Amino acid sequence: MGRKIGLFGGSFDPVHLGHVALVVHLLEAHQLDIVYIVPASINPHKINSPITSRHRLQMLKKAFLSVPKCQILDLELKRKGPSYTIDTVLELKKKGMVGPKDALFLLLGEDQLEGLNTWKEHKQLMALCTPLVARRKAAHSIVDMPYFDISSTVVRKRLKKKQYCGHLLPKDVYNYILKQKLYE
Repeated sequence: MGRKIGLFGGSFDPVHLGHVALVVHLLEAHQLDIVYIVPASINPHKINSPITSRHRLQMLKKAFLSVPKCQILDLELKRKGPSYTIDTVLELKKKGMVGPKDALFLLLGEDQLEGLNTWKEHKQLMALCTPLVARRKAAHSIVDMPYFDISSTVVRKRLKKKQYCGHLLPKDVYNYILKQKLYE
């Protein structure tokens, strides 16, 4: 058996403590060797919600800097058009970042599980990686994690109103946002 590799994608606009908690919880619960965190260039499920920050990659690096076994990849940011997880999985395999003996796991919040059948080539995707689902609300799930009722939308709205967000964001990400005057 090779490595146990996690893949966690999303808009991360901005990355918040709920994202970090999900990754840490699933990484530890399933003893993953590494988690690739991949920000989407264009989320195909949020076409009408354009990404507001070109600083997302820097914020992700700050949020996960001290989290062991995590690596930020800009694969989808370099691609044109919508970002599809199946394309990323195939690229990771082609580049040898996921070997033939490695087990690939797709890290998801429970809210993403319902729409998984709408993802591009979802059957092939499920054949190539196993979903690991973290419960974020009181319902059935694969792995329970501490409840974090945080969304990037709420964070952006609070930042726009100049409301305090230090309780929602990693300290370095919050300081970066304030310094760069993002989401105002």
